[in-house]
Amino acid sequence: IPMKSLNIMRNDREKAIKNNYLENSTWVKGLINNNSGDIKIKGLSGQHWLSNTRNSLKIKLKEKNNIYKNIPNNMSSFSLHKLSARQYPYEFIFQDLLKELGFPYTKHNIIKVKFNGKNWGLMNMQENFGSQWLEKNKLKDSLIVNFGNDDYMMKYENKVDHPLSPNKYWISNPRIFQTLTSKNTKKLTPLEIKRFNYIQSMIKKDNYQEILFNLKPLIEIEEILKIWGNLHPIRLTNSKFYFNPYTLKLDPLIIDQGNFYEYD
Repeated sequence: IPMKSLNIMRNDREKAIKNNYLENSTWVKGLINNNSGDIKIKGLSGQHWLSNTRNSLKIKLKEKNNIYKNIPNNMSSFSLHKLSARQYPYEFIFQDLLKELGFPYTKHNIIKVKFNGKNWGLMNMQENFGSQWLEKNKLKDSLIVNFGNDDYMMKYENKVDHPLSPNKYWISNPRIFQTLTSKNTKKLTPLEIKRFNYIQSMIKKDNYQEILFNLKPLIEIEEILKIWGNLHPIRLTNSKFYFNPYTLKLDPLIIDQGNFYEYD
């Protein structure tokens, strides 16, 4: 990463440390195994950027005939994390379980990372949600929706002296916040705009849960998580949903599973 870009990333990190959360980090240019791409610091909480090395990074490679040299699984968009920031080994095992049960899953790799010549050691490489991820899961390209506003939540929890607990405010209520993953809302195609408008319209109806959400996989996922003993992945701040263009329903996409617990 060139020095000018590196200084921008350092400034983003210093600002995050000061505020106790990361907000609007900046994309910079860089090379990843000789592939041109954009890189930025990622992760709202300090586990991703407080240490001097192995900061969490989000990476998008430049389009180049869909072939990326020396990149595992030919990923074009991925994130790097220290292993503990991706709940190793639990998240890895959980994604393998989802694959075995026929649910969409996220591929993880463990790789050796050198950052500007410095050895960062082993890190988690996770494919980001997007068109390529959908294709690998044999899903038609469509919108990936998440509900809630993590940035606003972190501001609230860090700026208010006595913040309410998450179950007492509507910061993540699906009727208030709907955002898209891997899509810029200002660059949507006419079809994507139509789909997003449909979601925003249906979410206002009294029975939006039955109309919009595919309840069968949601119930199945909940049962799997109860057996695992950890419901962390289905918090609104973690959950993402795939808009199925055939059924016009939102299907759950589950990531970031943690430790086993006895669920009572």
